[in-house]
Amino acid sequence: MHRKFYLLLASLFLSATIFGQHEKAITSAKQFLKENYTKWELTESDIADITIDNVLKSEHNGVTHIYFRQRYQGIKIHNAISTLNIL
Repeated sequence: MHRKFYLLLASLFLSATIFGQHEKAITSAKQFLKENYTKWELTESDIADITIDNVLKSEHNGVTHIYFRQRYQGIKIHNAISTLNIL
């Protein structure tokens, strides 16, 4: 019983730590999109309903890869995924 509890506690701590590390990169990426969307000929509506599809950190170089998915009225658009890479 105690072993399962400690395993669960360690898992929750690790998840919270990883999420905290990713949160800074996600915030930076969203800010970058808001400031630069016109450079890629996007509109405000193009990025208004965007969500985070996945976040991965490369261990060998420390780059965080953030995968954004575009949606329209909450519905995912097929293959509308963009990646921002943050060091």
